[in-house]
Amino acid sequence: MTTLQILQLIPIAYFLVMSVPLIITNLREHRLKNIYVLPGFPLWLVCATTYAVLSGDWANSLLIPLLLFIASLILFIYLSAKDFIGMGDVKLTTILALTISFNSAWVWLSLPLIACVIGAICFIYVARKRETEVLPMGPVLMIVYFAHLVFFFFAN
Repeated sequence: MTTLQILQLIPIAYFLVMSVPLIITNLREHRLKNIYVLPGFPLWLVCATTYAVLSGDWANSLLIPLLLFIASLILFIYLSAKDFIGMGDVKLTTILALTISFNSAWVWLSLPLIACVIGAICFIYVARKRETEVLPMGPVLMIVYFAHLVFFFFAN
């Protein structure tokens, strides 16, 4: 395993470890605590910057993912302002998407899209059962994230 591959895996490993307390907290309290989510961004930023320095590929490993991150953050903040999703979901989705963006910045767009589809299906199911039920999206996002990683691991 090369240094560049290890740099790609560090943020993923972080969220693998944090997924357990994140999911438990989200199911119990219906919120995604910043203590689990936000450290993923500076961790990704350090790894992506180091990756860019070592590989010399600044555009694909740092610039394009950051531009897409900003664009998706604006979109998801708008959706949060309209009460479609919570701010914890905004932060978690955009940061998870960054962690899979090394060398394939355009691929990460599929993560929020897949999560939205699965979330919408779950929401419709829950809404039919109970009109006042709040759907915790953290577990859905983490499952989609790891399914996405497994799919691209076996696809490559």
